[in-house]
Amino acid sequence: MTNSQATAYDLRLESSTIQMGEGGRITVPARFRKRLGIKRGDTFSIVQVDSFLILTPREFVVPGAANAIARIMEERGLTLEEMLAGPEEQRKAIYEERLGGF
Repeated sequence: MTNSQATAYDLRLESSTIQMGEGGRITVPARFRKRLGIKRGDTFSIVQVDSFLILTPREFVVPGAANAIARIMEERGLTLEEMLAGPEEQRKAIYEERLGGF
């Protein structure tokens, strides 16, 4: 079973001790890089949770989101102007509802 197929009950847990180098650099052990397909130049997100640091490979979601929006627009026959008009109308309605048009 691959990491992407793991469930909460069969997650692989493996730890390693590493040392911080010059300039705050750390080296991800080769076995982790190989297993996860991590290569030089990959981008990561780091999150602090109490005294823990969680490092995760970062996938750029903007191109995927842009493609999904373009697909929806095409399926529904919407223009960019129509897509942008919707949020403005919603903002106006919320403004009216919350502030009474002040």
